[in-house]
Amino acid sequence: NVLSGVSLDGTEFFYSNPLASVKNKSSEYYKRSKWFNTACCPPNIARILASIGGYFYTQNEKNIAVHMYAEGEANLHFGNQNINIHQKTRYPWDGQVGLHFNMATPVNFTLRLRIPSWCRQFSLRVNGIEIQPVIKKGYACILQTWHMGDIVELDMQMPVTRVYSHPDVSQNIGCTALQRGPVVYCIESTDHEAGINRLILPRQENISAYFDPNLLSGVVVLQGNALLLCEEGWNGILYQAQEPSYTPCQFMAIPYYSWANRTLGEMKVWLPELP
Repeated sequence: NVLSGVSLDGTEFFYSNPLASVKNKSSEYYKRSKWFNTACCPPNIARILASIGGYFYTQNEKNIAVHMYAEGEANLHFGNQNINIHQKTRYPWDGQVGLHFNMATPVNFTLRLRIPSWCRQFSLRVNGIEIQPVIKKGYACILQTWHMGDIVELDMQMPVTRVYSHPDVSQNIGCTALQRGPVVYCIESTDHEAGINRLILPRQENISAYFDPNLLSGVVVLQGNALLLCEEGWNGILYQAQEPSYTPCQFMAIPYYSWANRTLGEMKVWLPELP
């Protein structure tokens, strides 16, 4: 909500985060605002940015836990000495995370690495040797004596995944959402010549992912083949017994947090799917 709630330039804000956007009664598309009469959102953004460093690591007398992944450093006081952890990663675009340890003397503790719920397959190496860690409550646990220069490498697989909602969510029946790693995707009309509300995903179609450094400050884009409901043959008729026809097309999906940062238009997260 924080990522999608603020524009990429940091000057405009959403009060809510809709999963679809069409023109409203005033023929306007949903867009961010520069301010609100009840100005709770912008100050909350500032508060979260100021405190986010405290969300990454926690510790007690026996454990150091890594809860979040991003490029950066942490300086922890553990066992009467300072431990520096340098985290190297391109997360969330890449699932590879490297943790480099620096300390004056060896120290024994359990390193707990969060394995996100979206991650269905991962590997873990300590100093280049693959290990099979104990998993406790969503964390991979490594108990050992740690030394200066130790390196832990976590590699989380990030395939494009189709997500489905509970059957009681009636508006999403027959629809899917696209996710890669922790990032949920959407489609915008600015990337498609035809209306996105007529776009349908074939269930067995492969979807590719690639990083575009020039789009939306640099994002991983999803791309694949889809079907577009044709308008030909309707001739102004609202209903008919003939089955509608489809034409092949391509679609492009961007991270949901980055929508409404270009030309305003339609947006969808949940997409119809055909067998």
